[in-house]
Amino acid sequence: MQQSFHLDHIASLPYFLEKTIFKGLVFMTHATKAVYKFLLSDYVKVSKVSIEDILYDEQDILRFMDKIEVIDFHQSGKLVISVDGNVAHLDKWSGNVESQNEGLKESVQVAFRRIQNAVKPIPLSVF
Repeated sequence: MQQSFHLDHIASLPYFLEKTIFKGLVFMTHATKAVYKFLLSDYVKVSKVSIEDILYDEQDILRFMDKIEVIDFHQSGKLVISVDGNVAHLDKWSGNVESQNEGLKESVQVAFRRIQNAVKPIPLSVF
């Protein structure tokens, strides 16, 4: 899960989803998806690499954008995570995970805790 939104962190995502065997899901808010498409399109336009070396083009971006699942920032409920036919349900607020597969359940719990520890709220006194 990516929590940071800098081009040097996110620019490889279309390549990863279009040119590798990864078949997972990508979640973004509406606003993030809109900005992301603009950034990627601009990146392709200003890239000064040969056609043989380009990682992805506008058509790859369009196919990739269709794979993004849009979620509401304040949406409550559970995310469904599917890996190799195994399913886990993650309550995005509490971190509780339900799954028949104990290995997947533990992996999702660990990932959730890591993200939770990495993302710190910005104090209002900064503004």
